[in-house]
Amino acid sequence: MSENPKEKESNNTKENDKSVAGCEKDENKDGGLDKMNKLKKKISALEEQNKLLQYLNISLQKDVIELHKDLKKKLISELTIERYPENLMVGQIIGDEVHLGQNIFLKKEIYNSCLVSAKSGAQFVKNIAVSIFGIEILKNSSVTGKMSNRIKKSEARPPLDPNKLKAIKEIYEHYLTKKGENAVSIERNLSKIGLYISSKISDLNRVTRVKAATEKENRDFERKKDSNSVGAEITKGKNSEHEESFDEDKNNIFDAYDGCLDSEDDIYEENDL
Repeated sequence: MSENPKEKESNNTKENDKSVAGCEKDENKDGGLDKMNKLKKKISALEEQNKLLQYLNISLQKDVIELHKDLKKKLISELTIERYPENLMVGQIIGDEVHLGQNIFLKKEIYNSCLVSAKSGAQFVKNIAVSIFGIEILKNSSVTGKMSNRIKKSEARPPLDPNKLKAIKEIYEHYLTKKGENAVSIERNLSKIGLYISSKISDLNRVTRVKAATEKENRDFERKKDSNSVGAEITKGKNSEHEESFDEDKNNIFDAYDGCLDSEDDIYEENDL
């Protein structure tokens, strides 16, 4: 049988539509891959750009911080020069502060307290050292930064600020001069500053050790006290049990003793008979 021309045309049309659809599908697939590749390249470029921006940002922040530090130092230096002239004398009072030397100042109230409470030159040096450095820095430092020869197996501690030590020396010299000491006596006393400060450091650390030992003794005492309390309760319970047992035994003994008396009475009665 021959195929109907209309059916043949219809079949050809369907095949053409399928072919066109397949081509369009292939084109869409290829186009999607191209878009995906382009997006990947764009993302990669953006990531590289982001890394560069982060690096530049960090570098800029570091530069700003360093610039701020330099400006701060410069400003402090200018203010110091303006407020405290170079020819400032040791012991000179500026506002509510006393110049100790080396451009180091102490509140006048604190300085006067150091001065009044000092019964000797050594005590004055120790008071000033505590006021300048503070207790914690003194406890964890040494005058020279060298290992102690007196204490075996000791570790070297960081040295105290040399400028502040010079300031202590200058204000101590001012103190001795005000006291009327002669040049020989002043020089001799100034040579002992390191010993005075080392002695103060030892005193501070000794107090810390004693305090720690005392606290440990108190804790041990409290633990022992609690342990004794528990032991006392246990002992008390045992004693109560013993007392009850003893009372019971005592009653039994008394009963037995009464029985013995009854038997003796019977014996006496029999003898009387």
